Amino acid sequence: MSIEDNQSLKITKGVLSFDDNTLFLRQKDQGQRQFDFLIGKSKVTATNTNNFIKNISKNHKFCEENKINYAHAIFPCKAVAYRKKFAEIGIEINPIASSKHLSHQRVFYPKINNIKEDWYHKTDTHCSYIGYLNILRNLFRIVDMEFPKLEIVIGKRLITGDLGKMCNAKDVEVDYIKGFGNNAIVHKFSNIEALPGTSGEIYFTVNDEPIIKKRLLLFGDSFFEGCLDILSNIFEEVCYIRNPFIMQDVALLLKPDIVFTGCAERYLTKVEYYKNTSPFFINYFKHNASFEKLNNMTLEAFKCFFSSRDSHEYLLWRRKLGFKKLLKLTDKELLALAKCDSLLLEYIRDTAISLEEHSLNEAYRLMSIAQVVRPLGPVILKKLTYYKTLLNQTDI
Repeated sequence: MSIEDNQSLKITKGVLSFDDNTLFLRQKDQGQRQFDFLIGKSKVTATNTNNFIKNISKNHKFCEENKINYAHAIFPCKAVAYRKKFAEIGIEINPIASSKHLSHQRVFYPKINNIKEDWYHKTDTHCSYIGYLNILRNLFRIVDMEFPKLEIVIGKRLITGDLGKMCNAKDVEVDYIKGFGNNAIVHKFSNIEALPGTSGEIYFTVNDEPIIKKRLLLFGDSFFEGCLDILSNIFEEVCYIRNPFIMQDVALLLKPDIVFTGCAERYLTKVEYYKNTSPFFINYFKHNASFEKLNNMTLEAFKCFFSSRDSHEYLLWRRKLGFKKLLKLTDKELLALAKCDSLLLEYIRDTAISLEEHSLNEAYRLMSIAQVVRPLGPVILKKLTYYKTLLNQTDI
């Protein structure tokens, strides 16, 4: 019996669902055709398997040569977690990942009995925080690191999910990581505002009070995006680049301590050999990126982060990021520090400008402090006058 003929399943706009509205990406005759492989209708070719192994070996060799810790994660297909439920309606589900894929010691795929339904959201392809934590703990194990104890604050929220959006499903309530007990300040930067889709995505974060003072570099697909909140609260710096392989020139520039690569299990059905892929920057031309949409603080962050790790430009930028926590000081305390530090003064001024559209009172407060230290600064005087005018209009 085919999936389409099974009376216990419903298919709407490319989304397969159980009666309880648990959703799965069908991909019939398109994409990676994951269910053809999950039910054994199709087999992963030797070429695709060998390409995967060669790519992993290349990644590992590069990291060994440059004294970088390395591991790769295969994120299981959601249907594997629901294999017992599929079995109840006469459909046998088996992983796409084989023993050959796992033959390299740096590759992690969970033992099948450990992959649980609560690893996934009902209306989304991706993992829940429970799934991500389980996979990350094992990546840490591969690189001989102890996964730290995290004070996780759990909240509830409604999500549609990527699959829910495809078939117009109702929102469902899920548990999510609302915050972390350490309340560390994590600075987040991304080029997503400049992109029409996901191709060419880059995210990076800087944690002022990390648990682990190391730089982590991630290459992979959207499953790693779901890990970013967890990882950015552990590591001092995390950089995620949406690319299936290590970009060696970028890794040599950024000098990470650790590299994780990863892929959704369904991508094992079509694996390109790394030598046959287009350069990463072509994404921006193919998909009409609009970098003018990025604000000045983001552009500065990219410029400084992607200079060398020990460059003056980068070190100065990192120092400025550390100023953010000082903004919580009283006006008197902040003023005293600004009088002794011209870089802090400029940070206060620039932060005020960045806040003027959505937090005018805070922008006015900060610019007033800057004006005391630099009473004749032309930008400060101009902005302060502008803020006063807007606040007076608001009071009318």
